[in-house]
Parts: sequence; C-alpha cells; structure tokens
Amino acid sequence: MIEQDLLRLYPEHDFFREPETVKLMQRVLFLWSKENTDTSYRQGMHELLAPFVLVFHRDAKATKLGLHEAYVQTQFTYLSSFNNKMGGF
Repeated sequence: MIEQDLLRLYPEHDFFREPETVKLMQRVLFLWSKENTDTSYRQGMHELLAPFVLVFHRDAKATKLGLHEAYVQTQFTYLSSFNNKMGGF
C-alpha cells in the first residue's frame, strides 16, 4: 500500500517522482509502521510525511548539507505521536 500511495503522491511535483525521494519516503513509512505495530501504516500518512521531506530537502540544499533520513524519521515519529495523543490515525 505504501508504494501505491507514493506513486499517486502529488503528480504535478517532479520532486516526488524522483527515485531518491520515493525511496526515502518508502523507508521512513516502512520503518514507522514496523515500530508502531499497533497502528501500522494508514492510507494518507504519505501526505503527512511529504511536506516534511520537501522542507527538509529545501533546507538541506540551502545549507549544502545532506538530507538525513534519520532526521526525517524522527520528525515524522514526533508528529505521529502528537497525532496519536490527539486521537488521530
């Protein structure tokens, strides 16, 4: 399901078609679902992750640092834990 969702994600934005971006998002969502077996992956989580990846990518380009998957994973985990506390997912 993750792969299918990522293939449909923002078709008008080339950034989300780049293989590196797709792989990063796929890994983050897969790891998150494995670490959170009570919730696992839900359709639409890719849309929550996408703005993080885009902003982190732009920041990495602006500062000439690499986009670190671990940072993206940490921020997405923080977002989802906050969302769970608010009764989401």
